[in-house]
Amino acid sequence: MRKVKSIKFRLIFVFVTLSSVLFTGIWVSIYTNNKMRVEYNEYVKKNRDLNTIPIKINELATRFDVMTRQKDMDTIQRINTLNSEITTILASIRADIENDKNSVMNFRMLSNMHAYHQVKVKEIIQEQEFDTESYVEVIYIKGLFSYMNRLSQSLMMSYLEYSSDEYANMMAEMKNNQTTINIVLIGLGLFSIAFVSILLRDIFRTLKELSITAKLLADGKWHIPDITAPDYRELSYVAGAFNKMKEYIIIYMNQLKNKAEVERQLQTQKMLTIEKEKLLKESQLLNLQMQMNPHFLFNTLNMIGRTAMLEENEATVKLIESISVMLRFNLESEGKLVPLKEELKALQGYLFIQEMRFQDRLTIQLNTSDSLDGYVIPPMSLQPVVENCLIHGLFDSKSDGKIEIDVQVNKDSAEIFIRDNGIGIPEEKLNQLFLPTNEKKTIEQKKTSIGLANVKKRLELSFGQESLLQVKSTLTEGTEVQIRLPKVIQRSEGIA
Repeated sequence: MRKVKSIKFRLIFVFVTLSSVLFTGIWVSIYTNNKMRVEYNEYVKKNRDLNTIPIKINELATRFDVMTRQKDMDTIQRINTLNSEITTILASIRADIENDKNSVMNFRMLSNMHAYHQVKVKEIIQEQEFDTESYVEVIYIKGLFSYMNRLSQSLMMSYLEYSSDEYANMMAEMKNNQTTINIVLIGLGLFSIAFVSILLRDIFRTLKELSITAKLLADGKWHIPDITAPDYRELSYVAGAFNKMKEYIIIYMNQLKNKAEVERQLQTQKMLTIEKEKLLKESQLLNLQMQMNPHFLFNTLNMIGRTAMLEENEATVKLIESISVMLRFNLESEGKLVPLKEELKALQGYLFIQEMRFQDRLTIQLNTSDSLDGYVIPPMSLQPVVENCLIHGLFDSKSDGKIEIDVQVNKDSAEIFIRDNGIGIPEEKLNQLFLPTNEKKTIEQKKTSIGLANVKKRLELSFGQESLLQVKSTLTEGTEVQIRLPKVIQRSEGIA
């Protein structure tokens, strides 16, 4: 959150800033000079230490030669001291030469040789007697001293050149810093002169912005950008009050809109429920008429079936059993979702009745799957589709009529394909098949078929998904109706 300041504070701030920058410039100048002196002394010290490395290497070679003839503790102690001093000097310049390739190369080679020399010297010191192999090592180490001496001189020269360049760069940087400080001081001086006039201009500009925004709010224009909080506390309070007032009004308006949207959704849901109940009642119109005396009708069908059985008329028995199964299924479901197996069982009775009706004019094939557990469907959804095939697709077929019903189970859905080889549906009529219509169906139409649109709507309302029923058709070749059923796990409500 940005902090605002009063006008008085801004004037004090400018004065303090100018004074601080002035004293900071003086301090930076003194600090830079001291730093230059320290850096220079450091470069001189390290160059002086590097100059002693060749001397120490020469002394190390002399001491090593003495030690190969006679191992005394003083000589060994001196060798260790010289190695330690050389290691310390090399470690002190390691960080300074990282940006200089020549110095780094000489440093690494000298460090590696020195480390190797120390290991071999320790091995020779620990040996009790010299053999031929030890003698070869001694000769190699003595030759190594001359290489170390040349490398130390090369390192000394490269570091001297590098440190001289670094010192020159530091001097140039110090001059640039001093120039920058002078420019900043001049700029701040000019800024202090212009600040008073800018201060007055900002005050009048902020007052103008506040007055324009107040007029827009008074005209009811709430969706406008917030007033930019001024840098002055006195004016910031006013701007904050305007912004808060506008924010609260917008929140209140949004709450009213949200409340209206919730009410609209509730009303829509209520209408969907009413529509679902209407469709369910429509699908059971014929059932309501038959429920006047279902037991009498069942007893009558059973009596006719027993009579046909005594007369050994198997076709009549099968027809009566099929009608009984359909009637019982239709009356007991009462609009609830039923297992797909039960729907197919009731459909088989209807199919048998139609096969007996049309005889050789019609062939019906039902292909189903054993794994139908977990799939449910609104009752009497498949029979109307098959009935449409008979009434509209095969109505003028004298022979070779065919209806194929395929039930396929996928990973998370079951698909039912109902195909016929009838006359098909014209494209214009197919596109208008599921469009809303205000035309009322006749009683005869309701008795014959509840229609594809009814089935489609019941599926969508039951499962809360769209595109569960699709129709494809080609003129003179036939029609295919595809029904997709989502898998329902452990669903007890509405399952017969």
